[in-house]
Amino acid sequence: MTKSAANQAGASTRRITIMDLVTLLVLIIFAGTRSIFVGTDTSIYAVFFTRIDPGDWALSIEASPFEVGYTVLALVVKMFGGNFTTLLLVASTITVGAAFWAIKRIALDVPLAILLYVLLAFYLTPMNLLRQGVAVSLVLLASTFIIARVRLRGLIVFLCLIGVAASFHATAVIVAVVILLLRRVRITFRNALWILTVGAAGVTAIWASGWFSAVIALVNPRYEIYGDIQATGGLGSYLILGFTIVLALWALVLRPAREDAPLATLVLVGCIALLLGTQFIYAVRFADYFTIFLVLLLPNVLKTAEVATGRRVFLVLVSAAYYIAYLSNFGDLVPYRSTISL
Repeated sequence: MTKSAANQAGASTRRITIMDLVTLLVLIIFAGTRSIFVGTDTSIYAVFFTRIDPGDWALSIEASPFEVGYTVLALVVKMFGGNFTTLLLVASTITVGAAFWAIKRIALDVPLAILLYVLLAFYLTPMNLLRQGVAVSLVLLASTFIIARVRLRGLIVFLCLIGVAASFHATAVIVAVVILLLRRVRITFRNALWILTVGAAGVTAIWASGWFSAVIALVNPRYEIYGDIQATGGLGSYLILGFTIVLALWALVLRPAREDAPLATLVLVGCIALLLGTQFIYAVRFADYFTIFLVLLLPNVLKTAEVATGRRVFLVLVSAAYYIAYLSNFGDLVPYRSTISL
């Protein structure tokens, strides 16, 4: 099936249905009503929320250790009488809503894309990395406006969304530059193997030289830790790396359509970041920006290649196993506790 034919066959998926709204609502509420004890950094943001003063925005923004976008959002919520759970609900709405919108815009199999968004743990990550979770979803959405072609309107929307993403996590600026540079690059299975080998070695050399750390420090001095060559990944890093590489290479074997080729390229960038993450754990923070494109790439290549239902089911089952392994190894996400009293 050609990409244009698949687009015509899946045109109805662009409409918002009742099931879409129910799914969106469940995902937002589940993440947004989590206790401060769920996730590695939730309690830190809760403490910060108690300290900001909506009566003195200038002082609150100046004293904040976080980017201005997140700080302003917290101030607005508190100014209107909201509590920390309200802030989590708003942040969850932005995060899940942006990812959902991106999926509805270009995914050819929306149910599978949403399922992969959850099972590949992209839904879980923002529970540990609140600000970056917002930024990752906004970057994903922004990219859908330029990934196939660049028009002035799409470029303006892209830049605006990147600006908002960067106001939550400044690393979004670097990611946006990479996306703009690579959006026309098409990768095949064979040269993907070379890229994963040679690229990882080259970037490792740059990272170890301290050059990358210096660039990160210019974006935000607090992020210089991302270049810490002493912080290495554990077994979980290899789990994520291996599974992501297998999925990326499988997608390339299926030969993505021309419009989807940039998605595969960006996922490979994420694979390189994961490779670095086995030696420099903070590199994984950048991987999330790129590996999330799997939720758009896989449904599209499976649709256009007309892959048998059995293989799709196998993908879901393997992804479910990955989800369980991720959930039990990362981020203090279990046992889940909610602020909703039953």
